[in-house]
Order: sequence, then C-alpha cells, then structure tokens
Amino acid sequence: MGLVHYECGIDEIGNTPVPSQFDRLRIRIHSPNWTLEEIYSRPERLVRRLDELQKLWTLSKESVVPLSAWRPYHAAAVSPLEIDGGHLPSVVEAWSDHGGRFCPELAKHLQKLGLLGRTIVLREKHDGRLFYQYIGPELQERFGELWVRDANRRPIDWDEQHDPEFSAWCAEAYFAAYFDQQPKRHHVDALIAEVAGERKIRVNYDRVMLPITTMDGTPGLMVVSEQRAGLLPL
Repeated sequence: MGLVHYECGIDEIGNTPVPSQFDRLRIRIHSPNWTLEEIYSRPERLVRRLDELQKLWTLSKESVVPLSAWRPYHAAAVSPLEIDGGHLPSVVEAWSDHGGRFCPELAKHLQKLGLLGRTIVLREKHDGRLFYQYIGPELQERFGELWVRDANRRPIDWDEQHDPEFSAWCAEAYFAAYFDQQPKRHHVDALIAEVAGERKIRVNYDRVMLPITTMDGTPGLMVVSEQRAGLLPL
C-alpha cells in the first residue's frame, strides 16, 4: 500500500497573466490499489500536502507502510459552522434560516454555491426507512448514471449499489444523523470504487447532514458534500 509515484502540474484557468490568483496545482497520487487526484488553490494546504507526500515517498521506498493507508473510510467530526475555507457553514446557515425546510429558496442557495449538484435529499417512508428522493447530477460522475437512475426512490441501505461497502458506510452515518435530528459535519477520506475497473479512487471531501422537512411536510435528511483537497492526511 506504499506510494508508486506522484506527479504535479499546473492547471491554467483562463488566459490570465496572474498565475498566483488564477492558476491551480493539480496533484495525482498513485498507490498499488488507489489513485487520488486533488486540485489546490490554497497555498497553505498545498504546502502541507507536498510535505506529507515527501515523507510518504521516503517511507514507501523504505517499505514502511503508513497506517492510514489501510483505512478505507474515515470521518473526522467538525463543527457545522466552523469557518475553514469551505462553503458548508453557509449551507448550515441557509438551512437554519429556512426553518429546516428543503424549499426552492434553499435549493437556489445551494445552486449559487455550486453545491446543488452534490446534494442528496432523503425522505422517510412509513416504515421508518430513508429513501433517496433527489441525487445531484455531479454524483453521476463518481458513481455512474446507472447507479443514480437505479438508486432513485430506493432505500439508502439498498444492497445492489455501485460500491456496496462505501454505500453501507454512508448509510450508517445518514441514519445516525437523521435520528439524532442535529446537524452533523465531517471531513471525509474515502476509497470509492471506480464506475468501471478494479481500482479505487481516493477522495477528501467535506460533508454536512441536516434534518429537513420536504415540500409536502415529510421528514428527511439533506446531505451536501464539497470535494476539498488536503482535508485529511494520507
């Protein structure tokens, strides 16, 4: 599970003469079983990740395996309103302002932040189970159009999902947040199966889970995620 190699390159955004403001650094990290691709625009996180990579590269060459490399999923609890450079505190504030209702105004706020496409809305059925009601289109890129189509209106603990282990891990967190009826936020590090192929994609993302009522008054849960580079150590 040591590193095979990592590579860096500049993503140029637009035709700007000011690289420090508009260029971003893309890092691709490869291990025998997973690949992590991150895009950085915050210098402090970039420096921290590069320093970590140098140390891991040395350990890898010495055949010393970092313990975290064996961990497929990890969620570190964060205060829902903690300001740390992401957009999720704004989501929590808007959710509170609208009384916990998933309404058009809240959806517009998510769209403005660029997060509606990474939003999942769950609703409770009469048997107490949570079902998918809305799955943002950006999640198709990670899990595939077929999963989004088949998962819609199914329970979140449905067995035949694209990545059963990851889906079950998420479902456990969703159930816990729903029955606690309190906002929950985590920085997540996870290995997720590719839509096609045997490798895993490793991602760091910020996730908030908020109890809601849908437009017809049905209780449910809204899950909003934001992919963010360098949130957790490798």
